[in-house]
Amino acid sequence: MRFPSRHNPPRGICHTLADGSIILGTGLLLPEKEGTLILGDLHLGFEQQDAGRLMPADNCRTIIEQIGAMLERAATFGRIPRRVVLNGDIKHGFGPPTRAEKKEIGTLLAYLRARFASVIVVRGNHDTGLSAGMLGPDVKLCDRMTIGQHLITHGDCIPHRIGKNVKTLIVGHEHPAIAFRERPTERFKCFLLGHLQLGGAVGRTLAITFMPSAFTLNQGSNVLAEKPVGPLLPLARNLHVMVVGEVGEQIMDFGNLADLHKF
Repeated sequence: MRFPSRHNPPRGICHTLADGSIILGTGLLLPEKEGTLILGDLHLGFEQQDAGRLMPADNCRTIIEQIGAMLERAATFGRIPRRVVLNGDIKHGFGPPTRAEKKEIGTLLAYLRARFASVIVVRGNHDTGLSAGMLGPDVKLCDRMTIGQHLITHGDCIPHRIGKNVKTLIVGHEHPAIAFRERPTERFKCFLLGHLQLGGAVGRTLAITFMPSAFTLNQGSNVLAEKPVGPLLPLARNLHVMVVGEVGEQIMDFGNLADLHKF
């Protein structure tokens, strides 16, 4: 991955957040003892939904390869996760699961079952018709998941009744990426790290992490130029940009999102 050289940010192949979570490519490894790997916005079955365009049918295969790379990277610093959470938009279509979506979901879940003690699926707005019966009795299907001080929810709606111990929201849905005016066709997936105040002026302030999509056939939406698609990004403050590529590539600290608009 090549980045605009004018910014020249600090570099590294993994990055630890303030709460101890570790960025691994488009995945996030939580610091809890059991170890949890989070991925979101997989959009399995996309190639068949978009059959009018010529593209390789390899999104599912590449996602599996990237998860394998994340596990290898985690093992190098002794943090092998036993639990995986798929945070919404597992499938691409908005209707009932297609044959292609069922096939790719089955392929992915078989891979995950062989490598994790626990597999959890959090519903997203694309996951119409996704059922516990389709996923299997050993896969937990839910609308949100609280793990330690983290609340994992897809991000297509504002969460309510947040537990007192929760300090950080982890969401997807936005597919955040950045691009610059001098190279508008080149987009780079990124994490957005900031704060969110819920409940008005006297409300509660939480940290919020917007994760990039695990979807491999599109880099995402340019947060420097495009309107947010969900309700949470407009409410977030002091957003910090961490640009990512594949596991093992450099993670680039691009600083505050507000400062990047001038580029």
